[in-house]
Amino acid sequence: MDDDMARIRHGQKHCSPEKVTPFLLLIFGRGYSFDMCSGESVSEHSAAAKRLSYTGERNAVAFKLDIRSVVDWKSKEYDVAAGELSKMFPNEEKLFRDEEKLMREGKDVVDGLVSVYNGKCAESDAVS
Repeated sequence: MDDDMARIRHGQKHCSPEKVTPFLLLIFGRGYSFDMCSGESVSEHSAAAKRLSYTGERNAVAFKLDIRSVVDWKSKEYDVAAGELSKMFPNEEKLFRDEEKLMREGKDVVDGLVSVYNGKCAESDAVS
């Protein structure tokens, strides 16, 4: 088993930057670290976006994801990928629920990356 995968399975989340796709350099430049988060973690960006969407709700909570690929940049965490896991042959309810969750998270991932690419620094992120 690859060393990076072994670390991810054991809850450690640092992967070597050489294995990360080059588009991260295009978006973030130098000075970022790439991590994997597993075990029902919540994206800060998604949580803030959900609070903005449900202003009247006091308990608006973002989706908990099984696995996320994140970039730490300027003391902020930006998602670059999100995933859900299941046992073999999940029921339709699980499939639809996960699909809905990943569509929403995918939009938040793209929104965050576009903001950074367009020059918004982490400190001025609208959903911070």
